[in-house]
Amino acid sequence: MIQTPVIITFANQKGGVGKTTLCVTFANYLVTKGVRVAIVDCDFQHSIIKCRKADIKKYDVQYVPYDVLSYEANDKKAIIALIEKMHNDSTWMSC
Repeated sequence: MIQTPVIITFANQKGGVGKTTLCVTFANYLVTKGVRVAIVDCDFQHSIIKCRKADIKKYDVQYVPYDVLSYEANDKKAIIALIEKMHNDSTWMSC
């Protein structure tokens, strides 16, 4: 079992290489293995958060397997605060 938060980044300067698809697929895989997952969507298009909102609206989803948080990539202070919160808050590590 993972004892401390792990940050996995899917990044590439080129668009259309599958970052979003790989990120969501990997998150779903980790959830099936009992890992607590949170996606931090820092892409300027915020594709993951938009899809999550559309799915909830369309399918009236009551359960979501992981959190999706939207942050701006250039908001360094907010991202650092989030990482520190996740690292220090034991509820982020529960499975």
